[in-house]
Amino acid sequence: MAAGTYPFEHLADTMVAEARACLSAVILLNELGFREVVVEGDSLTIMKKLRVHVEDRLAISVLIKEIRVRAQNFDSVEYNFIPRQGN
Repeated sequence: MAAGTYPFEHLADTMVAEARACLSAVILLNELGFREVVVEGDSLTIMKKLRVHVEDRLAISVLIKEIRVRAQNFDSVEYNFIPRQGN
């Protein structure tokens, strides 16, 4: 298990913040050498977009693509939605 803190300033909206947090987590897990990972987040939209490979025009699409590219370094990766109360 690992944890990290990354301050983000001047973000357009919460969905961008959630996507950037997910990307930061994937980078950290990769740097720590994890091979099988489970990424949990409280943004249902982000978790759904990471599970399904559908192109869209949302502001987060570039971040979603970057997460997917970096996730290819893992043997397995799972994205789970966890409601805010359980976070």
